[in-house]
Order: sequence, then structure tokens, then C-alpha cells
Amino acid sequence: MAKNWLEAHADFSASVHTFGQCMALADLNADGDHRLIIVDHGQFLANRSQAKLKVYRGTSLIAENAILDFPVAIAAFHMDTTQPRIPAIAVASGPHIYIYKNMRPYFKFSLPPMDVSSVERDVWAQAKDGNIEVDILTDMLSGLSKEVGFSRLTARSQHLLSLPEAALRRKFVEEQKGQPLKRQTTITCLTTLKKALPDEDAVTCLVVGTESGHVYILDSEAFTILDTVQVSGVPCFMGAVGLRDVEFRIVVACRNRQLLQIKRGWREARPLAQPPAQTLGLAIGPNAVVLALMDDTLRWYSKKGKEAWCVTLAGVVRCLTAAPLPQHGLWAAAVGLVDGSVLLFAEGKLIDSIATPRPVSALICGTFGQGEHCLVVNSEDGGLMVHILRRTATFNTAAGDAESKGSQPLSIPKKTKLFVEQTVREREAAKSIHDAFQTDLLRLRLKVAKSCESALTGSSTGNPISNSQPLRLAAQVRGLGPTFQLTVEVENMAEEEAMIGLAIVLHFDSKIYQVEQPFIKVPLLVPRFPFEVETLVKYVSTTPGLTGVVRVLVVKGRQQQAPLLAALIHMPIPGDLDSF
Repeated sequence: MAKNWLEAHADFSASVHTFGQCMALADLNADGDHRLIIVDHGQFLANRSQAKLKVYRGTSLIAENAILDFPVAIAAFHMDTTQPRIPAIAVASGPHIYIYKNMRPYFKFSLPPMDVSSVERDVWAQAKDGNIEVDILTDMLSGLSKEVGFSRLTARSQHLLSLPEAALRRKFVEEQKGQPLKRQTTITCLTTLKKALPDEDAVTCLVVGTESGHVYILDSEAFTILDTVQVSGVPCFMGAVGLRDVEFRIVVACRNRQLLQIKRGWREARPLAQPPAQTLGLAIGPNAVVLALMDDTLRWYSKKGKEAWCVTLAGVVRCLTAAPLPQHGLWAAAVGLVDGSVLLFAEGKLIDSIATPRPVSALICGTFGQGEHCLVVNSEDGGLMVHILRRTATFNTAAGDAESKGSQPLSIPKKTKLFVEQTVREREAAKSIHDAFQTDLLRLRLKVAKSCESALTGSSTGNPISNSQPLRLAAQVRGLGPTFQLTVEVENMAEEEAMIGLAIVLHFDSKIYQVEQPFIKVPLLVPRFPFEVETLVKYVSTTPGLTGVVRVLVVKGRQQQAPLLAALIHMPIPGDLDSF
């Protein structure tokens, strides 16, 4: 099945060591030539000073920047509407987000500091004044750690408790006790969310997950925090779809195996599902969320958190990325395994596979260079491989290849500024719009009820008006004209009771028709014996082609105001005898 992919580039000596969250594809020069932006953590990910931000064109390194701290994620995004539309690069490292524009340092955003425990602040204040010994300081911080949790201490206290020897602890306290005590969280994951328009080059917000269990949505133009959401865990993977100013959905996978969901206006994330194992990768699509888990399974969850399918993989999972294939009508998920194979799944079915000679470490799918659908593979030994999807590619979907071959994405118009403003207005005036809708709905129901009552009162059909008089009326017109024969049949539908005093009245327009017997008395009408009568109707109008209706009424007595039955007969157009 590798025939669908063309191996465009391969460089096994690139010595790039990274993971999926530290790879991005972007048109850095706004010239239509997309580059690969990747963070090289260095071999074994051990030396933080080796971390570098690299840009590749094909497999050629064209730019390189040193990074001060250990990066956990990067993202390419548009932060303004200036021309040309050159994206910026966000590098999340520690409590900071470093912004690069034109591959040069542009701005540094720091997360807001967190509250420090009053006990911890008092203990360090005593240490600063020399009123407490280092051993007592360590014991008090250790007890506070057990009480509130190790993660809620400042980085200074955490480092002090991690030192194994007393001499090192005394030296550390002497060096740090004069510094201001701060507690800052650490960024664990990063993704992007379109702000107001779904265009590829529209302004984008940054979505940041932190060690303290918060998710922040940042305005990329002013670099302010737009939304803060509390998460019942530590986020490790995130995915976002939608528009921040209209409606969006953020799915968060936490270290405690929870899968949470965030929507517009929520202050706390809500549970979506509980996977059976830790998450290794997350890919979010338009209608589903795909998770790669440590138990070597791939699970697909719906918007409501229901598990749609589960696939047990043959090897150990290393990474996961989304692989949209709109020209085939598919949204797939690409999984990299330790044996070097890359598997593509869509709707729980294996649709393609690629074999690589090295164990896979990271994947990313998107536009690279001039190719719209490229798969960039980073191997465990630092190699880079680029595969391009052939135009003649076919996928063995079990649902039928005919749909995937011929289907085309719907031409959905883009959301304009007027649409966004209308959506905001509807959200702000939701109550008044709902009241107006309910008023119109009640008026419609009243009008329907009146029309129904009028139809029943007028009795335009041959059904009885009153259940106390079970009658059946049938009428039939014979002939070509201008003289027609009208046959009327009345039947008593009661079981035992006979009827008397009934009459048939024919109502018509005298300018169009002339009826031989407009009034017909009905004799005693016994059950199960219908009464049938015939009369002639003559067309007398001088206007050719003009037709009318004859209304047949069944009445009882002179005091009866409304007829018992009524039938409306549309008379046919009389034929011309001269034409025969």
C-alpha cells in the first residue's frame, strides 16, 4: 500500500531528535513554499543547552536559533493582519512563550505568577533574617509538601527538598534566601485556535496547558489572557476546533487518564471520556477525537465521548498525528510504531501503511514545500524522511472506494464579518429572539386551529360533521358534456338505528349550470342499504372553458342550521360535440 506515497526526501544523518509537539509546517516567507520548523533537543534529550530551533527547506537546513530553556511544544500562527501574511512561531518553554517573527526573537510572554502559601512565605522570611536553621527549614517545607502537595510549592522549595546532602542545602539557602519568592507554573502543551475567521491565514489564538491544571487562551495580537479554564488534572495533549469568537471545542488529555472538554463560556473543563491507559498522542477532527494509548491501542471517541471503535496495534505506539485527506473525502489519523511502520486509519479501518527503515519518533502531516499532502517522519536515530501523497492514490476503505474516489468537499462559504456580528447579536439577545419566535409559533398554531375548525364546520369532505349521525356520502360525475349525469349515494353507517327526514340539496352557480333536480328527498334510510339517486347537470355558460363546482349537501329538517354532510364536486370541462 506504500504505492500511494512517493519518498521525496530522506536524510538519515540530520541528527534531529524531537517529538511530535515540537514540529510544525508553515509558509514562513508568504511565498507558497512551506518550511519545516522543528526543535532539536539533542541526542538523549539530556543537555538543555543543545536545544535549537531549526528550519528546513526539503532536507536542507536554512536557519537555526539557539533556545535558552527546554522547549515542550511549538506552534505556527498568525498574530496580526499585516501584509504579507507571514506567520510567527511560538516556542513554549518553562513558564514562558518565546515568539519568533522572521526567525528572529520578537516577544516573550510569561504566564501570570501563582499565589504562594503564607506558611512557605513566612518560613523563607525567617530564613532570610537568620532566625531559623536550614534543617528546621527543610523539615517545615517537607511537612508543608505533605499537607498541600509538592506541586503547590515554589520551584525554590522543590529544589531544596530534592537536594540529598545538608551541605548542598545550606549553600542553596544562602544563595537564594535574599531573592524574591515566586511561584510560577510550567507549560506542558500548546495548540492553536482560530479567533474569528476559519481562513488559513486568519488571526489565531494560542491555547496553553500548564502544570498547575489551567488552560489559558491567549490573544495573539495584544498577548493578554482571554479565557482561563480550570482542569482537574495536568494537561499533556490538547486539540482545538472552531472559532474562539463564535463557538469552539478544546479536548484535553490529562496525566490522570482523563479526557476533558472545554467549550465557550465554561470556567471548568468537563469530563468527556475515561481512557483505560495513559495517552501517547491526540488528534482532533471535525467530528471525533482519536487517542493513541500506552496499551498499544488506537481509540476513536465521538463528540459526546462515546467510544466508536478501538484497534489493537501490532507494535508499540510512538506518536500520532492528524492526516486530513479532503480530496478523498477522508479524515485519517497517522500512527508511528517502534518497528518503523506508519499506519493510516479512518473510521476504525486501516486504509494505508508506509514502511520506513528506522523506528519512528515523531510525525507531522500537512503542506511541505509545494506538496499539499506530505508526511514528515523523524526517526529515533535523528533521521528525516518526507513522503508525498500521489495524485492517483487510492485507499482501501471498507465502506467502498467509490465514495472516496468521487467525493468532493462541499463548497461551504466562509464566515464573513457580518455573519460573526449576527452570531454575537443572537447570543446577546437570545431571550428576546426566543420570545419573538415563541410568539410567532403560537400565532401559527392558532391560525392552523382556526383553519381546521373552519374546514370541519364547512365540511368540504364527505365525512360526517357529527358523530351522532353516522352517514357516508359519495358522488360521481359521468359524461363528456355539455350534459353530465350526477350520481349521489347516501348510506347509513349506524348498526341498528334508521334515519328519516333527510334530503339532498345541490348548490351551484346558475350562470354556469342548470340542475334537473336541485332538491331530492331521501326516504327512510336503514343501515347497510345505501340510497342512490341520479340527476342531470347541464352546462349553460356562454364562456368557453369556464368551469365551476357543485356542492352536494345532506340536510335534516328545516331547523337544522348546518348540513350533516357536504361534498365539493369540481365539474369537468365540457367537450365540444362538433369535434367528434
